[in-house]
Order: sequence, then C-alpha cells, then structure tokens
Amino acid sequence: MVAAVLKKRESAEEREFRQDIADMEFSELCLKYVGLALKTAKVKKNYSRAKVAELLTNRSGKKVTEAMLNKYTRQDGQGASIPLDLIELLIEITGDIRLALIMPLRRGMKVLTGDEIDLYHYFMAKAKEDEARQEREYYESRLLKKNDKR
Repeated sequence: MVAAVLKKRESAEEREFRQDIADMEFSELCLKYVGLALKTAKVKKNYSRAKVAELLTNRSGKKVTEAMLNKYTRQDGQGASIPLDLIELLIEITGDIRLALIMPLRRGMKVLTGDEIDLYHYFMAKAKEDEARQEREYYESRLLKKNDKR
C-alpha cells in the first residue's frame, strides 16, 4: 500500500495546474479555476451555473446570480473578483479543491490530500516508534553498564 501511494504519477491535469501556479498571476488563476470549478459542477454533479448560484445564495445568505458567476470567470479584463467566502462554498459545492490549493502552492507549501494524509501519519508514527526504540536502547545500555560496575 505504501509503495503504491509513493509511485502515484502526476496526471496531465495536475501538471497543468502546477504550471499555471508557476506562470499565472493570482487574479488570472482565480478566474481560470473558478471557471473550471463551475465546469466540474456541470460534469460531475450536473449543476448548471444557475443551480450553483442558487446553492451559493442559500449557503452564504448573500444573493449570488448566474451573471455574477459569469463575471467571476471573465478573462477579458471585465471580470470581477470572487469573494473569499464564496470560494470556500464553491469548493464545497463543486468538490473541486484546486481553488483551495492556489495560495499554499504559490507559497511553496505542500497540501496533503487523500492517501497522502494517511502516508504522512504512517511515517510520523514510524518516526515516533524509531525514536522510542532508540531511547529504550540508550537507557538499556546505561542500565547494563551500571549493573556491570556492581
């Protein structure tokens, strides 16, 4: 299981995302990935932009329209910035986490998802076991030396 997780290859979509993070301005990234999140909602959940707007309105308590969503994805300089609280809800509604990854990845941080979380906990537990074993061996050797002197 651990070997299978370590061998996971990056998909073309993941490579493109990482390249976009490196090449694009923050505002461009938001425009592009809000649009892709809306496409994800259509493909995976069969949610139209109108449906996503309705869900955003219901969950945020703020009026969100399809026209507003269209403005959040315009890449012609006439777009608008999506509020941060709507980004959080958009991630929740669409299941597309790429918007949540933009800021940490731009800062060189690693965001753990899926099996990576389990892998992290596995190696942390293993490191604690190794540290405890080394500490036991240290004190055992000290006790043995003391017994030999008696």
